Amino acid sequence: MHALVLVSLVVLSGYCEGRDIVLEATAQAQAIIEKWQNPSDCASKQFLVWNSRIGNGIGSDLHIESFVLARAMSLQRVLIYEPDSNLTAWMFTNTTYCYGSSNPDCFLRNLTHCPKPVESQIVRLTDSEMLGENTSPQFGRIDLQWEFSSIIPSSLAEVFAQASAFIPNPAGETDRIRLLRWIRSQFTRYRIQPNARMNNHIEGIRRSLSLQKDCAHPLFCVNVRHADKASEMKLHEFDEYMTPAENLRATNTYFSSFEKIHVLLSTEDNLVIEQAHAFHRNNSMWLFHYTAFGRGNENNYDAIAKYGAVEVALNSLTNLFLTDKCDAFFTTRGSNWGRLIDELRRTQGKENYPFIDLSIGDTTVDFSESQNV
Repeated sequence: MHALVLVSLVVLSGYCEGRDIVLEATAQAQAIIEKWQNPSDCASKQFLVWNSRIGNGIGSDLHIESFVLARAMSLQRVLIYEPDSNLTAWMFTNTTYCYGSSNPDCFLRNLTHCPKPVESQIVRLTDSEMLGENTSPQFGRIDLQWEFSSIIPSSLAEVFAQASAFIPNPAGETDRIRLLRWIRSQFTRYRIQPNARMNNHIEGIRRSLSLQKDCAHPLFCVNVRHADKASEMKLHEFDEYMTPAENLRATNTYFSSFEKIHVLLSTEDNLVIEQAHAFHRNNSMWLFHYTAFGRGNENNYDAIAKYGAVEVALNSLTNLFLTDKCDAFFTTRGSNWGRLIDELRRTQGKENYPFIDLSIGDTTVDFSESQNV
C-alpha cells in the first residue's frame, strides 16, 4: 500500500559533498544589522516605531518589515514595534500562547533587545510616510520595493560594493537590482530566525519522527502557492512543479544515483496533497512529506478563522524553516513566500543549490531571473 509520510521533515540533511556556499558578505551584513538593532546602550538611541495597518499575509508582512528596518537604519533609528501593537498579519495571535502580544516576536527572535523607550526617543510614521507608494498588495516585488536610494543603508551598500564582483550574476541584472536583492536577503535572514520556543517546536517534530539525520536521502523542496494568489500572479499546477523536479533528478549525476527522492511539500491547497498521493502511486520513487495541518485552499484570514491564528503562524513558519534541509527548490518568486524561501536559501549556505522559479516568463511578475541550476 502506498502512503505519504505525514507531519514535517526536519531531519533530512543537505548535500554531503561539502559544496555549500553562502551569499557573499552575508556574515558582514548580519553583523552590521545585529549591532544596529541591539546596541550596547539603548538609552542613548532614537527609535522608529512600526505599527502597520496594511492588510497583508505573513509573507508579505515579513517583507514589508525588512523594508521598514532599512528605513529605520537610514533614519539612524532602531526599529521597534509599537507597544501593544497589532500588526495586521499577526493581530489574531493575541492569545495566551503569545503572552498577549500581536507581532512576530511571538515566534521569531526578538526584533531588538532594547526595552520600551521613553516618548522623547520615539518617532512615529504613518504607513504612507514609512513606505511611500509601496503599499500595494504587490509590495514584496523587488521593482516596487526599495524605490528610493535614500532607503538603502550606506553601511550595507558599502559592504555590497566590496563584495559584488564575487556574487554570480547569471541573469545579467543591473547593479542596482543586484544590490536591492542582496540587501533584502540580508534583512530577511536577520529577521526570520526562530526563537527558543519555535526551535523547541521544531525539535519536537524531529523527535516524533524518530529519523536519524544523515545524508542518505536527497530532499527536494516544492512550494505550491494557490488560494487567493491568483489575483496577483499566474498559478501553477502541481504537475508543473514536478516536471522540472523529474528533469533535475534525471539529468543530475548526484540525484540520479538515488532510488528514492524525498519531497517536502508545502501548500495551502488540499487538492495538491491529493495530487501528490496520485503522483506517488504512479511514481513510487517520489516520497512526499507535508505537515499534518488542515488545508482548504483558504486565504490567510479565512484560514485563521477556521484553524486559529497561532496554528496558522506555527504551520506556515515551520514549513519555511524546514526548507533549510532541502537540496533543490521549486517555487515561484511571484509569491512572497517563494521569495522568502529563496532569500533564506541564499543566506544559509544554499546559494549554489538548484532553484527553479516557475514565474520566469510570467508577465504578471515584473522581474525575471535565470534559474540557478
